Amino acid sequence: LLEFLAFTCITLRVYDHENCLQLKYGPLPLMKRRIAYANIVATKPSRSKFIDGWGIHYIPGRGWTYNLWGFDCVELTMIDNKIIRVGTDESTELDAFLQDKISN
Repeated sequence: LLEFLAFTCITLRVYDHENCLQLKYGPLPLMKRRIAYANIVATKPSRSKFIDGWGIHYIPGRGWTYNLWGFDCVELTMIDNKIIRVGTDESTELDAFLQDKISN
């Protein structure tokens, strides 16, 4: 079971899907999350902390983290002041894309 779950989280794909940001782990798309652009009030390139871990984690007081490895991420502030960190190798580009989406 553990090997199967590990296999489902080999990749993380972050992309534009209609009116939301789609996060999809793969190659088996069992774990995914959609974040509506209308619910994002601010974004910034950031670095996650070691405590945030890798994979999908919720830390009280720090929010949700979605990543595979490394610490580069984009920090999303939601309309309810919750924080979501999305891990990426291209944090500057993802931040610029999201800034464009939420300003429209």
